[in-house]
This record gives sequence, structure tokens and C-alpha cells, in this order.
Amino acid sequence: MVISSRYGAVMNTFEDQEAVQPRITGKGLLALAIVFVVAALVLRGIFNAAEIYGDQVGIARYCDDPAAAATRVGEILTNEDPAGGEERRPYIVAAKLIYLVPQRHDESVEAYVERLADHISAKC
Repeated sequence: MVISSRYGAVMNTFEDQEAVQPRITGKGLLALAIVFVVAALVLRGIFNAAEIYGDQVGIARYCDDPAAAATRVGEILTNEDPAGGEERRPYIVAAKLIYLVPQRHDESVEAYVERLADHISAKC
């Protein structure tokens, strides 16, 4: 049904509205799925690259003395002011290990420090 007005014909039927608002067809859904898959693959690649970088470059900084770095991480987790009056830089550097090798949910600090030292030694 078409209603006329002084500005022209106004479409008012379901069939006419379909002509103005096209449906999403199989091709549109396929394109959407392809975009989703490509975005997911790109994100997965970024996360994999970050993990590889963290293992190869980030952990390599601690190869000189893995036990000292792990001990500092243990002090960071247990003491409120681990550096005391000493220089804070070694503790800040060691704190990065908490993000590179996170503590497990039910793992004690001592077990975590031991696992962290083993992880650093294995990567070096």
C-alpha cells in the first residue's frame, strides 16, 4: 500500500520496506564470518608473539643470577618494603618476573620462588 503526500509517495507496506532495508543474505554472513576469523587469527598471532618474546628476551635478562632474581621476587611477595633502605631498581626489575611467570592459584610463595628459579634456569 502506498500513501501519497505532497512530498511524494511514502512506502508503507512490508514489501516496500524490504526493498529499502535489504536482508542479510548468505554472502553477508559469510563475509562477517571471514572478518571474525581473520581478526581472531591476528589476535592469536599477537599473543603468541608476545609469549615468545617474553620467553626469549624477557627471561634472558635474569640469566646472570636466576636465584637472586627469584629471591627478590619472594621478598616482593612477602615484605611490604622489600628494598628497605637499599636501591629499589633490582626489585623493580625482578617484579617483571611476576608477570612473565605468574604464581599459580594455590601455590605457596616458597614453591613459586623455586619454580621461578627453575623456569629461569631452564630458559637460559
